[in-house]
Amino acid sequence: LFLGNNGIVFAWKTFILTVMDRSSNGNGRSDGNGMSALTPSTPKKAPGPPPHQAGADGNCVLFQTSEGAALRGTIIRLQRNGVVFELYNPMAVLRLSEALDDLRIFMQQDEIYSGRAVINSVVDAGTKLVCEATLDPVNWADLNLLIALDNRRGISGEVKRFLEERQKAPPLSPEFKVAVADLQLFLQDLRLWMDKVELKVAAQGDAFRPMYERRILETILPSVLPVLGSFVEKFEKSLPRNAAEMDVSHAIYARRMLHPLVLCSPFIRRTFEKPLGYAGDYEMVNMMLGEPQAGDSLFAKLLNVFFLNTSPVVAHRHRIDALTERLKLEVSQHAAFSRPTRIFNLGCGPAVEVQRFIASFPFTDDTDFSLLDFNEETIHYTDHTLSKLCRQHDSDCAFRLTKKSVMLFLKDNSEFKRGHYDFIYCAGLFDYLANSVCEKLIELFYELAAPGGLVLVSNVNSNNPSRGWMEYVLDWHLIYRNSEELAMLIPERLRSESNVRAVGDAVNILVEIRKPDNA
Repeated sequence: LFLGNNGIVFAWKTFILTVMDRSSNGNGRSDGNGMSALTPSTPKKAPGPPPHQAGADGNCVLFQTSEGAALRGTIIRLQRNGVVFELYNPMAVLRLSEALDDLRIFMQQDEIYSGRAVINSVVDAGTKLVCEATLDPVNWADLNLLIALDNRRGISGEVKRFLEERQKAPPLSPEFKVAVADLQLFLQDLRLWMDKVELKVAAQGDAFRPMYERRILETILPSVLPVLGSFVEKFEKSLPRNAAEMDVSHAIYARRMLHPLVLCSPFIRRTFEKPLGYAGDYEMVNMMLGEPQAGDSLFAKLLNVFFLNTSPVVAHRHRIDALTERLKLEVSQHAAFSRPTRIFNLGCGPAVEVQRFIASFPFTDDTDFSLLDFNEETIHYTDHTLSKLCRQHDSDCAFRLTKKSVMLFLKDNSEFKRGHYDFIYCAGLFDYLANSVCEKLIELFYELAAPGGLVLVSNVNSNNPSRGWMEYVLDWHLIYRNSEELAMLIPERLRSESNVRAVGDAVNILVEIRKPDNA
């Protein structure tokens, strides 16, 4: 096997022909191991329970956001796999894809659900937010089997209710089930084939293992990625088209069939589990930009490479590139007149564009960064990373990190001077925030901008070809906006000063607003 690349290519082509023949003959099977087959989840920093009780009617949801806000919602619709509720708190800022570790549901003042939920829809209805969350069926209140067993009618009634509920579940699309089964079968066979290869690698000894693994992956990736991509594309095309929002029954089915296979990818696991309580955390960003061949097996590394080359991840890398170049351009223009550059960023995450700026740009001494993020762990990580880079590159670049959520920033921003900042940007947050919040942020950013200053915000375009995989398999939901929809968030008086453009492969949209020099 290791005498040269030809042997690997031949073995791989033989495997592909076998799998494709089986798939084309409709022999895909649906024998997923269910939720019980999932490997143990990473422990999460669960927030404490909200400090208030259910209201007088007793029909409500109680939870705490990842930003620490305790909220109460009124239930509109409740199903086993999801809940729709209304929030009347005018300052409530709820992110799409936010993972709520301890959502509690009360009906007639009885707690019937307690556990994880993920926000998959937020609709701004003016005086209220209408929200939908995906529920995990294992977190419903347990049936007291001892009591039921003492009463045959009790246990038979529970079984009857279960069967009735199962029959009420919307039928799964046959096309969808075939697409999931074909993808599952391909991944199972691929994993088996790669496990055999890995045994031969292990026989070469630990000293040579990394070299052989990298050589094998570099050899087979050009062949395997297009084939895997075709199965994922078939999955995307099979998704229900009769609704604009994710169908929960289809999502649960896809996760039961595919999670036991794909969660070995470090990127996929973190994206789904959201250990910090929300999608797009600093470590996810680091994974998008770091070494793609990560994982505990050859199969895991291959999957990681594949999913780190899907459109939204590639678009994120393009966005970081665009931000880095914009930083250099704005600072260069100020340096030409010996003026300092004051930069403001909301939702900084790991601030990779600032890292690259410090490491590669000669004029960093007269720059001053104000970086905001709501997560304590992210703040500590970014502060440590930027401090280390400044020492390594002998840079006097100034930066201040502030822990502040979007809600608190909108409520109290007096510490940030109006008309002070030369470049203000917010790249990523708009993907998770309702229109009304985005509009308020743009207004505030413009007030903070100095005369001649630039405001930049971004959003993922509605043409994202991986949307189905993100929502149905990863529970990763975004608020998509095309160029026209994003432009509508700009105050009408500022639209003549704005520029809306696509970045890279057009999966990212940027809005730039230049404040006049005489403003």
